[in-house]
Amino acid sequence: TSETTVNDNLTVTGDLSVTGAGQGWVKVAEVDASDDATVTITFSTGDTYKTMMCVFRDIVHETDAQDAYVRLIVGGSTRDSDYSAYLHKRNPATEDYNHNQFTSGSLILYGEAFGTASGEKANGRFYFYNPAATDTQKHIHGHCLAAGSADNTLDCTFSGGYDGAETALTGFVFFAQNDNITSGTYTIYGLSTS
Repeated sequence: TSETTVNDNLTVTGDLSVTGAGQGWVKVAEVDASDDATVTITFSTGDTYKTMMCVFRDIVHETDAQDAYVRLIVGGSTRDSDYSAYLHKRNPATEDYNHNQFTSGSLILYGEAFGTASGEKANGRFYFYNPAATDTQKHIHGHCLAAGSADNTLDCTFSGGYDGAETALTGFVFFAQNDNITSGTYTIYGLSTS
């Protein structure tokens, strides 16, 4: 028999089980990469979630030192123009900071120069808001931590958005600079507040 104490006010002898929807992050969709030129993840939430997150984990590219990109699926179409984006990267091995910034671009850069040696993978997440709204442009912002191609850790923050329409956001298309995404998982979560 075990005891569980919650906030020093409730002690339960035995196992504690809590039921109900509650609040927190709810998995909406998930896709695994397997030597794919692009990885597409879509979702349909209506107005269920106002705050959402995409988590990418253990991402490996086929070719060493490849950048990582994402495009948004807005209004039912993958958009390949009218992006504004910014990426700021710190390389702890060299103590260098650099950034990429563009307007009217064709993609959002979310990571640079991933490595492919044993154990080198990229992980991170980005947030987006009100995906079903039809009165706002769609934007993302997030963080990527990756093992670089030169045996160092790359720490990137990024943001970007599609400026061409105000229709619903229903997915993302991920791809590498060249060749395929060898492996990794992309998961969409929605934040439940009720």
